[in-house]
Amino acid sequence: MKRILYRAILLVLIVPQYIYGQTLDSVTLSRMKLNFIVPDMPAFKSLGTEPSNLLRPSIPQAFAVALSEFYSEQKFIIPNSFAVEISPSLLLNAKKGSKALQERYAKNRVLNSFRISLGSARDTSFSPTGRNLALGFRINLINDGEMATDMGELSIISQKLGEFRIATRGLRKAFAEKYIDQVKIWAKDFGQQTESEIDKAAGLDDIVDWDLILNKNLSDAAWKNKYDEFVGQQRAPEFDAWFAAEKERYRKVNWNANKLDLALAVLGSSKDSLLGSARFSRVDLWGTFALRSGANAQTLFGVNVGYGSVDSLLKVNDDKKYLHVAIPVRYLVGTNRIKGFCEAQYEYLQQNKSSNGLFNLGAEVNPLDGLWLNFYGGINFNASAGTSYFRTNLDIKITLPEKFNLF
Repeated sequence: MKRILYRAILLVLIVPQYIYGQTLDSVTLSRMKLNFIVPDMPAFKSLGTEPSNLLRPSIPQAFAVALSEFYSEQKFIIPNSFAVEISPSLLLNAKKGSKALQERYAKNRVLNSFRISLGSARDTSFSPTGRNLALGFRINLINDGEMATDMGELSIISQKLGEFRIATRGLRKAFAEKYIDQVKIWAKDFGQQTESEIDKAAGLDDIVDWDLILNKNLSDAAWKNKYDEFVGQQRAPEFDAWFAAEKERYRKVNWNANKLDLALAVLGSSKDSLLGSARFSRVDLWGTFALRSGANAQTLFGVNVGYGSVDSLLKVNDDKKYLHVAIPVRYLVGTNRIKGFCEAQYEYLQQNKSSNGLFNLGAEVNPLDGLWLNFYGGINFNASAGTSYFRTNLDIKITLPEKFNLF
């Protein structure tokens, strides 16, 4: 009776602690990448090559590139504008995978969402070799639907890892049989049998409480690593299959999750490609709120405020600074990989005191993992002058595929 009670106490005290220690060690931040649409980059949007002023939110990506159209008149051309964006936190923590680190990363999710973007575009309004250069910054104040910061999802992963890695007695027994000589040494220290009984033991079943002895000694880092390696060889394929299916489920449910982004970009203009000749042109601020609007839809509410000089390089007498304000709203419906949208935007330009409207229809398409196409067309009209014209746009966004592990 005492032995049964003793075993029960040890099971309560030892096994849960070991399970806790085995939670997220084998799932790194890099493996939690999700193939959601690459967000618009502040530096790219600041270049002014797109008719819409909406800054599309999404989850952070460690590295991403945005390009304007590179095919014109049946020829491939150098893109008129391009930008790159990096997430320092995702790059620095890519290989980290312990539960404690994941929880710290999630608790600091606003700070860890900070991203930097750089963009450049041709601008021949000043000279044949003129260029615009932009530097952008962005953070997520609300970022639902990111696996790496979703504490509920991390808890599910932790539970599954516990089930797959240590729940079966047979797996522990196979490991103990492989290292039975070491188990006998531990059993002598455990003191439940005499040394002669342990030496005569023909197998694990002749060693009293071998499972408790094993769990107790796996707190040693060296033996814990051996056990992790053994378990990984035996069970990793099964867990990987579950994890791939879980990521697919998570994408379907959370592509349209709520988000709130704030961003800033500073634009400089230059008469040539030399950075030293660039002068300040404009500063832009964005705020975008993404609202889940049913199981298969999302509504984006944006605001963009810009302040700068239209003719900063022309050296005209009237080098005043002007304000522009844009309020776009976009409604998307579909799935993660393909969705259509309609968009309406109001814009006020102080330099010519004009009010402008924009109505777009478009789509976001994901033909390959890590590649996104965003195209739309619509009517842009000047309410003050009573004129209108048709505009189209195509952006190509590229990020690291889900199966690409950093470092």
